[in-house]
Amino acid sequence: FLDLSKGPAELDIPALPGRYHSVAVMDARTDNWLVLGTRDGEQGPRTIRLAFGDGAEGERPPPGDAIVTTYRSPTDRVWLLIRVLVDGPADLPAAQAAQQGFVLRAPAAAGGETELLPVVPDPATLLKIVNPIVAANGHLQDPALAATGYGGAADAFETLPAWRQWLWRVVLPRTFERLRE
Repeated sequence: FLDLSKGPAELDIPALPGRYHSVAVMDARTDNWLVLGTRDGEQGPRTIRLAFGDGAEGERPPPGDAIVTTYRSPTDRVWLLIRVLVDGPADLPAAQAAQQGFVLRAPAAAGGETELLPVVPDPATLLKIVNPIVAANGHLQDPALAATGYGGAADAFETLPAWRQWLWRVVLPRTFERLRE
């Protein structure tokens, strides 16, 4: 997840001839507004810049015009999903090496540092990430869930009663396990 309100992020995409890969960028509503990779015809290494647009449709200039191509998102929060094909267990080391060629640089205004978050966050981290996004996007708010901490302040988990915190700690891991299944 990238916060483009602090400035653009840049992603280096390596040349991966013969290996399927894709870079999908979704806006805060989870709409795919950019998909690059094997099928876009650009096989060489390149750098893309992801910037926040004006809230209208994202700008998609043709790739390959410059070393760095800027794509403008219709929302200031985006979800970046990179896929690299693994062709069986024997191919795993080569696929992992291919993944290392993708390099993400955080917005300069944010100090150039990227906060790495766990794939499966604990409840406090989940609400810290989700609640500011919910607050900024009214269509995601659900008054029925307010008592659970969803849609509240970034520190909502810490202000919940102990029994509700316990419930989050029990239910969230089970939810992620069900999703994995």
